[in-house]
Amino acid sequence: MIEVAIAIQFTERWRVGTGSSRTGAVDDETWATDVGEVCAPAKHLKGRLREQAEDLAPRVGMVLCAGRLAGQAEVQGPGSCDGERGACPGCRLFGSPRVDPSWTFGAAVVTLPPIPVDDRVLRRAQRVRTTHNRIDHWARRTAQDLLFTLEDAREGLEATATIAYQYPGQPPDDELALLVAAVGGLESLGARRRRGMGACTAFVLGAPGGSDHDQWVDRFIDGPWPGTRP
Repeated sequence: MIEVAIAIQFTERWRVGTGSSRTGAVDDETWATDVGEVCAPAKHLKGRLREQAEDLAPRVGMVLCAGRLAGQAEVQGPGSCDGERGACPGCRLFGSPRVDPSWTFGAAVVTLPPIPVDDRVLRRAQRVRTTHNRIDHWARRTAQDLLFTLEDAREGLEATATIAYQYPGQPPDDELALLVAAVGGLESLGARRRRGMGACTAFVLGAPGGSDHDQWVDRFIDGPWPGTRP
């Protein structure tokens, strides 16, 4: 099995909320693993990478279908994965209603510093609690009961994630090149977009498939890429 390890470096505070709260008057905590490590869930990472892939592929002539809409009956014809011409690289990489993904995505887990400090101290150090307010548009003011507290992860953190190819042998070049390009194009993760948070950079570690990050990016740019795979 081929695994692609990626590194993510956060240049600003970021967050992926759990939607739940605990003691300490926190309305929405950051996602964390069972041992308290702050993370961006696999589903969130996969979604952001798919956004990048769908934006980058047309620029180099790689044809993707309607992606997440490919299973709808009205999306048949040119530009859809109907199972006869073969699935497009995007559907093979990320999956769609009609195509099972060839890759599994892991969560992006923040790397803990290798220092002999109690884990609870490290977990606290990774989070910042900030209070915000909602505006009552009828009263045109902020009331006390409209204040809420969110938990953010600090800037300067690094996270790693693993993306694994599910089948034996070498993955197709178009899938691997698209994946590496999407990773390199990642600009934010776990952002509160209206606040401008979550900026990051990302890159592939090692040499998956015998080529490093920059070599795969060059391959992605140079193409040429077929629209579908027989």
